Amino acid sequence: MAHPAHPLHALGRPLNMTDLRRETQVVARDSGTAHKRDAGWLGAEQRWTVSSLETARSAVCHGLGFAWLPDHLIAPALADGRLEPLPLREGQHYYASLSLIVASPDRPGPAARELLRILRETVAAWPATS
Repeated sequence: MAHPAHPLHALGRPLNMTDLRRETQVVARDSGTAHKRDAGWLGAEQRWTVSSLETARSAVCHGLGFAWLPDHLIAPALADGRLEPLPLREGQHYYASLSLIVASPDRPGPAARELLRILRETVAAWPATS
């Protein structure tokens, strides 16, 4: 995603990774303590590392760079024209693996059972990917 006036949109063609590496990327810092990493960083020459996805969205909406941002977070900005998807040749979608680990698998509590139900329902509703 990038602001509609971002220079990457001005190229008027599908973008490759070299195009992206030349521009400033906004990356949300991983808040984990065990394995700190900045997921999604492409090795851009310049980047803004921010503390949250909301801050990343704000920076991109103000034209400070481009970023991979989750659909649910950017829907209003897409609808009102503050953001536009970049025409990427590859990598338009970023997928993350989720795991639910239950401390006592033989007797999960009501919250864990409900979360598991919601995750299963949501995954079942996703379109199949190749």
